[in-house]
Amino acid sequence: MIKDSYAIHNIAHIYDIPININKEETYCQGLIEAVKRLNWLINDKKCKVYLHDTAGATRAPSVAIIYTCLYMKHF
Repeated sequence: MIKDSYAIHNIAHIYDIPININKEETYCQGLIEAVKRLNWLINDKKCKVYLHDTAGATRAPSVAIIYTCLYMKHF
C-alpha cells in the first residue's frame, strides 16, 4: 500500500485533496485548492513536498506547474 511506502520513506504528513476531473469547474477549484495547500506547506511550514496522483491523470504535474506559475519568483 502506498501509505506504507510513505512511512518507510519518513513522509510524516499526508494531505488528500480530491480533484474531480469530470466537471471543469470542480476540476479548476480542486487544482487551486491543491496549489494553495502546496504553497502553505512549502512557504509557511517549510516542508519538503511529494506530489502524487493515485489515478495517474496528470493532476500532480498540473498542480506543480500552476504552483510554479503563481508562486515562484522569476529573476
